[in-house]
Amino acid sequence: MTSKAASEKKRGGHRKEDEYASLIGGEVETGTEKKDVTDAHGRGHSVKGGKYSQVFLYSRERFVTNTTFWDMGLSQIFIDCLDAFPDGFDVYKADKFRYKERLRKPMRALADRLNEEGMLEKFLNKSFLEAGREDDGRRVDFLAIKRGRIFHVFKGLEVGKILADTLQVRNSVGRGSGQVSDQKVLVWHERNVGEVELRNDSSRHYRQMKFRMNLHLTADLLMEGLGEGQVVKNRVRAYGEATKIPFVR
Repeated sequence: MTSKAASEKKRGGHRKEDEYASLIGGEVETGTEKKDVTDAHGRGHSVKGGKYSQVFLYSRERFVTNTTFWDMGLSQIFIDCLDAFPDGFDVYKADKFRYKERLRKPMRALADRLNEEGMLEKFLNKSFLEAGREDDGRRVDFLAIKRGRIFHVFKGLEVGKILADTLQVRNSVGRGSGQVSDQKVLVWHERNVGEVELRNDSSRHYRQMKFRMNLHLTADLLMEGLGEGQVVKNRVRAYGEATKIPFVR
């Protein structure tokens, strides 16, 4: 993605936040945390749109210092993934195959850990909601996904539960010439819904762990799991527990 395209995407994200805040009578939050909008009752909302959403993009330091990832037994695995690649991007470029082979073992360990009972739900809650021991007010209560002109709103903790009950975790498989297996961890339901990978596309974006989800497929799974939902405001539709909690002024 070019710098211009990234800037356009960022501005589009802010427009969605402004639009959603206006619809529910809330306020837009500034900064880089998960909480995009706070409603009139003080609850936090993460607002997402488009086909794909970057759930997180973290450097090594984030996993060193984040207590929740350590509590889940994930920090060291993420650090091992990052440390499989050399410090310098040019060093990596000179021998990509060598370092991709080194990445396979920790990426398999990550998939194995996420496949342990209850772990995928905890990981999704942390990733989407900032849920964990250190949330200190940053935790998100609702996830709002814009499709077309409609914002579909889900209670935060139901998101992790529904997705974890539906999705499977597996490693990627290299199918073409020169492709290396185990470079990603995929979350899967009939097709790829999301992926965790080590970002290495440029010297600027290098040795970062990236988690992104297909929002169209994510919303489909949530709506399938929670039922038809109900309109709570023009262009705002709530599902499951979100229909029982006032968040619109």
